[in-house]
Amino acid sequence: MKLRLLLLASATLLASCDDEEIQPDTEFVTAFDLPDNGESQTIIAIQNQSKNGLRYVWNFGDGTTSQEENPTHIFESPGIYAVKLKALGFGKSDSVTKTIKIAPFNLFTRVDSHFAGTYDCKVVYEYSAYQSPTTRTRLPDQEVVITEAGASTLKWNDALLSYYPSITGSPQLPYNSAYNFYSLATSAAPRTTASAKFYAAGDSAVFSISKRTGASNGSATTTYHGIRRP
Repeated sequence: MKLRLLLLASATLLASCDDEEIQPDTEFVTAFDLPDNGESQTIIAIQNQSKNGLRYVWNFGDGTTSQEENPTHIFESPGIYAVKLKALGFGKSDSVTKTIKIAPFNLFTRVDSHFAGTYDCKVVYEYSAYQSPTTRTRLPDQEVVITEAGASTLKWNDALLSYYPSITGSPQLPYNSAYNFYSLATSAAPRTTASAKFYAAGDSAVFSISKRTGASNGSATTTYHGIRRP
């Protein structure tokens, strides 16, 4: 019986020493730096400035958690979120909560090129039908006017073109290194497609509208090769 008590006391002492390498009277601080605001679908870096904690538990206020010491996080939707850090260690625990305002993602704050403007365009019309050769016709030069219609949408006449990211959920990434790509929303006019490529090197773009021609199973495509006016 005495041996069991001695072993139990020894185990308790060892666990206590392992959990309190720094004495309980050591300064224990829970703190972190969080931006006042950010954008949805964008990486937010959080700096843990706590002192002498052993474990950290984060609650980001959007249903997700983390136990990393210095986490990064992506808020998928706009809103105001309460981010809570709970620090544990040396027989103590403490928590701090801060709020962050997440705005809708705005592509135009993340690219160097400004797409809105008036483009002087060379215009080519193509028609193709089933088992028929494609015909090409040069049309008179035209203007294409592009305006920003939202955080990641453009307006071309009555068509709203949406930015097409290379990775779903990552609109901050360019479509590829040569150009940024916009297309007509999939819910609009199923027999009509429209797109715009804005090239990263210079103020140039290519706009395209394609329409199915019905019973003939053909398609008519008008392509505008444009240079933006200064």
